Amino acid sequence: MHASSSLGDGAPFTSPDVDELAGSSQLLEEGATYVLPLFPLSGVVLLPGEVLPLFLHSPRDILKLQRALRLPAGEPTARLIAVTHESWHSILSTVGCTAEIRRMRRNFELQDGVQAAAAGGGPGGVRARVSVVAVVARGRQRLLLDRVALNDTFRVRVKVLPEGLAEAPPRQMLSGAAFWGSWATRPFDVPALALRVQQLCSGVLPQIASKFGSSSRLHGPLSLQRYTYWLASNLPLGAERRQQLLECFDTAERLRLILGWLTRLGVLACKYCGATVAHCSSALLMSSEGAGGAHSFVHDIATFRSVQGLSYQGQPETAHSWFPGYAWTIANCARCRDHLGLRFTACSEGLRPSVFWGLRRSAILCPELQRPRTGGGLLRGREEPLLGQDQRPVLMAMAEAIGLAFPMGDLGTGDEEEVEEGEHEDEDEEEDDEEEDEDDEEDEEEDEEEDEEASGGEREL
Repeated sequence: MHASSSLGDGAPFTSPDVDELAGSSQLLEEGATYVLPLFPLSGVVLLPGEVLPLFLHSPRDILKLQRALRLPAGEPTARLIAVTHESWHSILSTVGCTAEIRRMRRNFELQDGVQAAAAGGGPGGVRARVSVVAVVARGRQRLLLDRVALNDTFRVRVKVLPEGLAEAPPRQMLSGAAFWGSWATRPFDVPALALRVQQLCSGVLPQIASKFGSSSRLHGPLSLQRYTYWLASNLPLGAERRQQLLECFDTAERLRLILGWLTRLGVLACKYCGATVAHCSSALLMSSEGAGGAHSFVHDIATFRSVQGLSYQGQPETAHSWFPGYAWTIANCARCRDHLGLRFTACSEGLRPSVFWGLRRSAILCPELQRPRTGGGLLRGREEPLLGQDQRPVLMAMAEAIGLAFPMGDLGTGDEEEVEEGEHEDEDEEEDDEEEDEDDEEDEEEDEEEDEEASGGEREL
């Protein structure tokens, strides 16, 4: 099974023998438990609203798909599957996403060869016609997997996680016992957070920000929620970061997380050797659905208009190109030779851009995001602020992160210094007591030696 969480106008689904399936138009009840077939995907995190192409060649996977398609159209789980991320050491994430099957192409044949193997698809040196079932699904709702039932992926109990619940401000703000300025409530103001995120995105990722349009579209809870998922789908982030966004409790938490990352996004490097390969400002969108791969071995990739430090393998190929009119070439890191993605070149003069690159999200990283984000006071050494015991300094740190001015300084630094000084004083007192005890022991030993000498002299007399 090969998958990608993004899809362009891929050749496998432009054929006339593709079946358009009418799925369930209603969403599942939030908080309710359902039974769905589970499809673990390595290196892919599906978010609500994203398109997911699947190429199924295993009899087990095809049987699971058939069971999902057999349900009547009136059933709530008709044509629904559960998708979750599988890490490289075969650990499944318990938070996943439901996906609705939209299109299907039966008995789709692809050629498995050396170039497909180099692109991450199969064993090299063997060319054969492989018959698969190609489907297109779209992410719908977040879900929580039942850990007890993970042994059987045919029927897994899942609980639909709620959406749209705004995180309430701390109870200290609502008690009226003290004055709280507007800076304290801004971290929970979803429209203000979304506007700040869009402003930062325009500077860090201008090509992506231009695709969304003006800020007038950021109105209403549903629009803001969809915006966070749309932006999360198009940020050049790896599976671990995308999984963090999927597991966020609400829209405000997701926006705060994206906001912190946007302030640090910059150079992108090869995950294997650390060589610089691109910059976030060169990221772009090639279609409304995202991008894909080649030879139907699709990767979760981000597209860029310019890169550096890459070498290329083989000749340009047009077979099964995910972008009609473009030929793909395998792109490797020039330093370590690991596979990073594909280069797409236009086959005709009318196509724009004439060349672009698709880099695998799992093969690149932002070095700045890998470094721990340190600060002063109670947040020292934490990458992300945690809401919990002491809300006031945490809220001030949040306000500072989103560019807001607040009247008070860091509450944690002075107290920590006093505590440290007190600790040093206690340590000095303990050391003095230990030295006095050692002196007393030495005096006692000398007295005992004098007594022994005196008693020995008496015996001699």
